[in-house]
Amino acid sequence: MTQTNPRLCAAAFVVIAIVYLICAYALALTRMPWYDEGQNANPSFDWIERGTTGISVVEPSGAPVASREPIELLRIQQRNYTEMPVYLVLLTAWFKVFGVGVLALRSFTIWCGLTSLLAWFLIVRKLTMDFLVTIVAGLLIAIDYGFALRVSEGRMDALSAALGFSGIAAYLYLREHHFTLAILVSQTFTALSGLTHPNGGLLTFAGLLFLITYYDFGRLRFFHLLIASVPYLLGAAAWGLYIAQDVAAFRAQFTANARFGGRLQTFSAPFENLKQEILQRYLISLGGWSAASSAAQKLKILIPLAYAAGLLGVLSTPALRKTRGSRVLLILTGLYFVVLAFTDGRKSQCYLIHIIPLFITLVAVFIVWLWREKKALRILTGASVTALVLLNIGGIAYQARQDPYHRIYLPTISYIKANIQPAQLIMGPGSLGIGLRYPGNLLDDIRLGMRSGKAPEWIVVDEWYSGCFAAMKSIEPDAYRFVEQRLKDYRPVYQNGSITILSRNRPG
Repeated sequence: MTQTNPRLCAAAFVVIAIVYLICAYALALTRMPWYDEGQNANPSFDWIERGTTGISVVEPSGAPVASREPIELLRIQQRNYTEMPVYLVLLTAWFKVFGVGVLALRSFTIWCGLTSLLAWFLIVRKLTMDFLVTIVAGLLIAIDYGFALRVSEGRMDALSAALGFSGIAAYLYLREHHFTLAILVSQTFTALSGLTHPNGGLLTFAGLLFLITYYDFGRLRFFHLLIASVPYLLGAAAWGLYIAQDVAAFRAQFTANARFGGRLQTFSAPFENLKQEILQRYLISLGGWSAASSAAQKLKILIPLAYAAGLLGVLSTPALRKTRGSRVLLILTGLYFVVLAFTDGRKSQCYLIHIIPLFITLVAVFIVWLWREKKALRILTGASVTALVLLNIGGIAYQARQDPYHRIYLPTISYIKANIQPAQLIMGPGSLGIGLRYPGNLLDDIRLGMRSGKAPEWIVVDEWYSGCFAAMKSIEPDAYRFVEQRLKDYRPVYQNGSITILSRNRPG
């Protein structure tokens, strides 16, 4: 294994960062905003414009997804407790500087992703002490289709991952000469990651617990445990002050969010849960493997298969498996996989940003070993890497070329602004909010007024609403019948791609 000078590493990272930014912005400038983006930007906008931190577009009388039991989001329009607070605070500061909009929202996530990339670059360099592995891993992460999707959308996961990876990098670089400081800094980043999203905090905490035990268990003293607890106590106190402003709303909203989609129901059938983890999160969500997928879309299955090949390649090669850095990477990957599997029953692909760099690094370790040690396989190795690169870049280019943001979203926003009066109630997806700047007449209510008793003048239906209606058919049959009946009183007046705008029928 080889190490190289810091200047060359810095120059290499600059190239990787440029590649990353091109891929990330290619998607950020062309993707259609989706439900989570509209919801996640809303509290920051409200804080700037109205002095509150609520999700003003969400109807509080029911969950924004189909649910078998009634769920009320108490006072969510005044104060948001469905998410952790760090993302809200930092995104608000970002909006203050750069303004509110889709590009500003996604730019914040992209630069968080760049921080993750830098932290992981440093982690790989420290663990492997191998310049070529570090470069290959960095480039493959920069162009990875799944990673690019996650960093080009306005969610908190990229910030949580950036804080988590920064915590691991800080520990690895400080532990030898400043052990106490390594504990304090790494746990501070971990606490902040958890206060951005619980999944990020849990993954980082598990990863650091392993690293501290593996490298420095004999150096731990009770004093270090006290130092490690300080960031968590301070974070809990700060969050507690916010919670204390409306404890009842916190209890209702946070509990509801924790129950969405069976998020916590992972231990009732552990083996089935692991099966669904592989099937739903990796093969279907990431790999695009479903009956509805086109032949081109099904090619994405090669991405998770490449991850698996890297994992199995390192695991089955004694020369790699016995290397300390590779062994640490293998254990971290297994640990992250298990923790993620049992902390997220929804199997959302949003959280893949935390584990994709681990899988890709194992791919890089195996590729470099094959290149160096199996010279007879160099043509095959090179062809495989080329195919993986082309698949990822091709996926990004294809998505960018579709450009639903300019073809569908912006024209829809223009139509609404030109044809709907501020006094007329619109029911539609919260993703419209950021384009319309969260007007008071926009309400995200998938039940179209069944529980609230409100009757909109206009209804906007997109893929999210269509999916919610379909889910209601079996989960909330009463709501489905109400929606079906209500839609009969409306007529389509605008259609563009997946979006349809309907206006209430008027007598005569």
